[in-house]
Amino acid sequence: MILVGLLLAFLIAPQVVDHVENRNRTTATELASRVKSYLYSSSNSLGAINSRIMQKLGNSSHLNRMLDEYLIGNDIFETIYLADSAGQVISVGLPAARQHYHKNYLGLDLSQRPFFIEARTSGRPSWSDMFLSAISGHTSVALAIPSDKYTLIGEININRFSAFLSQIVADEPIIAIIVDRHGQIIALPDTYSILQQNYISQAPLLQAGTTGRFQLAERDMIGSVVSLSDSPWSILVGVSSAYAYEKIHPLGYILISGIIAALIFALATSLMLARRLASRFEDFTGQARLIARGHYAILPQSSGIREINNLAESLRGMSVAIQDREHALTLSEAQCAVIGACNLVFLCMSKLAVNYFMPNMQLFLECAHRQCAEAMPSHFIFIAHAF
Repeated sequence: MILVGLLLAFLIAPQVVDHVENRNRTTATELASRVKSYLYSSSNSLGAINSRIMQKLGNSSHLNRMLDEYLIGNDIFETIYLADSAGQVISVGLPAARQHYHKNYLGLDLSQRPFFIEARTSGRPSWSDMFLSAISGHTSVALAIPSDKYTLIGEININRFSAFLSQIVADEPIIAIIVDRHGQIIALPDTYSILQQNYISQAPLLQAGTTGRFQLAERDMIGSVVSLSDSPWSILVGVSSAYAYEKIHPLGYILISGIIAALIFALATSLMLARRLASRFEDFTGQARLIARGHYAILPQSSGIREINNLAESLRGMSVAIQDREHALTLSEAQCAVIGACNLVFLCMSKLAVNYFMPNMQLFLECAHRQCAEAMPSHFIFIAHAF
């Protein structure tokens, strides 16, 4: 039981965790490549517009119409605007419903926006963190593409990112979240947009290439982070812990059930063997009583257990020894009886002999006494008295 527990804790469980994490990392890498393609496509589209705009500089109204027309058939950017090197907006493209507000946004100062500063400093396209757009009034992210004296900026409503994420994870039991470097949620699928959760609670998880646990909507999740190149963002792909281990839990239940069944079987077998062993000792006890009563012919049967065979052999030896001693004792008693009978016969014969010879012996002694008294009276009297 202990061995099985250690096997589960130190061998099987880590392999299961590694399998779940590797599968999650693979999924995260696949989704990250699709998001990168989406960002790359957005960057190429805005770059193409930038190349066309650079050929039409000088006519602000024409630039506005050109940007407006681009937005009509575009499903990525919500607004597009052009800023000069000082960060002042000089042309704006708006959706059809708001095109009469062009003048309201001309002259808007972007000089302090981090994405504008980074684009102008590096000379390369730059993605922003999430911010509240002063033009669309929506929470957005922006892509800034710099040129010699101008910077073209396209804003993307994060709802469009959410819709895109919903498409790529459709019918999948996973969630894909785009987060910035601080753990702030930029976009997540539409089904989770009502959570009103702005940050991922486990910030250490957000290091690229890591896999770990985090919480979303009070649910324990297992997530993997993959960096989105050419942007300060990462994609976090997560799956609920319950789903990740749902195929493992039945295996655990089966294994535990098997352990319990094996334990019950072992206990039942132990009880049965103990009962059989106790019955053999009970047989030995009964046979010892029979031997004590003189029944030596009833001997214990052989067994497959060496110790019990040794005990049976000892019991047989004891029975034989008792029989030998009883036989010797019986023989000794018979010998004593014969000797006693012989002694009795001897005594009886001795008494008969005494009774027969004593009267004659008395006459002999009296005759001898008279004759000796005549010859040596004093000595004879002494001898006679001695007899």
